[in-house]
Amino acid sequence: MALAACHSGERQQRPEDSPKAAATTKAGGRPLTAAYCDTEEAARIYGNLKACSMVACDHGDKESCEIARQFATQHPPPAGPAKLEGMDYNEARRAILAMGWVPLTGPCAGMVDDETCGRFPEIGNCSGTGLGFCDMHFERRNRCLTIITIGGHPDGKVDGEPAVRDVHFSPTPCRKDPNAQSD
Repeated sequence: MALAACHSGERQQRPEDSPKAAATTKAGGRPLTAAYCDTEEAARIYGNLKACSMVACDHGDKESCEIARQFATQHPPPAGPAKLEGMDYNEARRAILAMGWVPLTGPCAGMVDDETCGRFPEIGNCSGTGLGFCDMHFERRNRCLTIITIGGHPDGKVDGEPAVRDVHFSPTPCRKDPNAQSD
């Protein structure tokens, strides 16, 4: 009968043309479905559930299409990282600590009293004149984050001063005084 259909001018539908067959396209030896996309093998091949679901959807898997649609509508692209420059230092400090950075302890110098040094152990040095620059140091996983503020030493109040002026990251371990010799 199939032979007659081919000779009668009708186009025979090939199995790979049907949506159901397309959904069974093999990826890593398994059917490309939503269930497959949730496996470690699929994660290695496609990188993540979203990418695998989009490919499986393109191959006709309806459940994968729904997952891909959910990613598009419920998981918008992440916003860029929060910009610390210009932010009130006390507000920026809360964000820094929430990201797992730890205040670097050590000498606290300049025009800062002992109480302030105790509350803000990350202070390295604060100038007592002019614009009132301070340097603050944090560490995480053998990396250093240095924050330069303007407007005096931190006081714990979110009122715009001091404000973050510069942010620097370094791959080396932190030292408050860059001229200090390591032990």
